[in-house]
Amino acid sequence: MDHLSWSRHYRCFPGQGDLPLNHFVKNLHATGYDGPFSLEIFNDQFRAGSTEKTARDGYRSLVYANQAAEKNTTTETAKIPDVSSPSEVQFIEFAVSGNEKLGLTKLLSQLGFSHAATHKRKEVELWRQGNINLVMNMEPDSFAQKFHQQHGVSVCAVGLTCNKVEDMLERAKKLEFRPVYGNPETDTHGIPAIYGPGESLLYLVDDAEQPPHWEREFVWNHDAVTFAFLNGVDHVAITMSYEEMLHSVLLYRSMFKMKTMPTVDVSDPGGLIKSQALQTPDKGVSFTLNSSQASRTVSSRILDQYAGTGVNHIALSTNDIFATAEFMEKQQTTTMPVTANYYDDLAARFSLSDETIDKLKRFNILYDEDEHGSFYQLYTTMFAGRFCFEIVQRNGYQGFGAANSQMRLTMQARELAG
Repeated sequence: MDHLSWSRHYRCFPGQGDLPLNHFVKNLHATGYDGPFSLEIFNDQFRAGSTEKTARDGYRSLVYANQAAEKNTTTETAKIPDVSSPSEVQFIEFAVSGNEKLGLTKLLSQLGFSHAATHKRKEVELWRQGNINLVMNMEPDSFAQKFHQQHGVSVCAVGLTCNKVEDMLERAKKLEFRPVYGNPETDTHGIPAIYGPGESLLYLVDDAEQPPHWEREFVWNHDAVTFAFLNGVDHVAITMSYEEMLHSVLLYRSMFKMKTMPTVDVSDPGGLIKSQALQTPDKGVSFTLNSSQASRTVSSRILDQYAGTGVNHIALSTNDIFATAEFMEKQQTTTMPVTANYYDDLAARFSLSDETIDKLKRFNILYDEDEHGSFYQLYTTMFAGRFCFEIVQRNGYQGFGAANSQMRLTMQARELAG
């Protein structure tokens, strides 16, 4: 594309693109420049989108750029508390109806999760395996059920383990991310949140809280069977519009100091999908954001299903994907089928033994390598046409399996079409 077309249609705010902002601003000030910054919104998405969101993002981007300058300043906007990035995904909360709960219960059981606890006063259940906490919320008049009315069965909230939550909240206020608190008469957990993609909630869970909210709020099922196939949340993939994608990138970068990975264009049977991954510096928390302007891609269909932004898949990590896959097979877990020619291609691309290829094929496991190591992926079929679970094993691998995304999207497109 020519430079004029880029300039007139695709500009974005500081913090939404790939420019290493801190280095740029630092070098700018090294020249002696101490003047103002201004924003030019030559972007078709800004023109067509929400004026209020664009204005707020513009403000946030200037505050973020000012902080990136690392200058001594007395302006109020610059006094943003420095914070540590979240250390882990503490929990993922699903908004479900009674019938949907039955289906999700079956799927979670097939993945090795156990019903670990029930809320003392609410229709809320905690399902656990390893360090993974999944919450099913059926409580009437709760935020989850209001979210369900708008979007159907969905992920309505994600809890992030944070250090010094008070500083996090002050940072949120300075960046115009309004803190959200539950009803103190009914939401006794006391965990603050901010709005995330699609007006879902991002809870800020204090890592120093004693006793933890699980201990205060839940009655434990001591007879629950404990499995150890899955041990953590690798990443959460979210489908959204491109406008929402720009907004979310700025949110994760400015609020949680997450780093962007290079944007990837992924082929879908219905068109191209743009994928943007963000990670905390220690890779403890990762999100992948996906959007498409083509109306028949998997991303666009999921947007229609959710009537807005929604989670496409939740990736859970394991140390032995073959043992996990064998357990899932015994539990009659339905996984996404993989075409035979995929494994013919694997044999040509990588130095894998025939035995390994046969095991991958038997369990519908995808495979990739980079210069750091190997990566295994196994997908369940989609739940209610909304989201699926991905089981991953990393052996030093740094990416998110972009080479296999086209296969996943092809499988999901067939499933949605069927």
